[in-house]
Amino acid sequence: MLCINGDVLDTISTNKDISKIIKGIHVFSRTSPNQKDFIVGMLNKEGHITLMCGDGTNDVGSLKRANIGLAIINNKEPSKEDKKKKKTMSMWLKPADLQGLTPQQAREK
Repeated sequence: MLCINGDVLDTISTNKDISKIIKGIHVFSRTSPNQKDFIVGMLNKEGHITLMCGDGTNDVGSLKRANIGLAIINNKEPSKEDKKKKKTMSMWLKPADLQGLTPQQAREK
């Protein structure tokens, strides 16, 4: 699997065989809106089915151009209370919660 970022894409975008190169790349990261549009357009031109993920603000054109456009929306900023609670959350039970239980009861908990 080959992954490149926007800086590398800038470097190789002047290559005359760019469409052949892009077909071999599986993941594009840290790309500008113009680069996203270029990538989706190239892959569509080559007959590929494209899926584009973005935040839906400055990359709307690429999201629309792709066969599947997925806008990832951010949630609200967590409060200090939420952040503090998240730090204390754990999927593991505390030893105190298991005291006095039989092994069978502990497994069920």
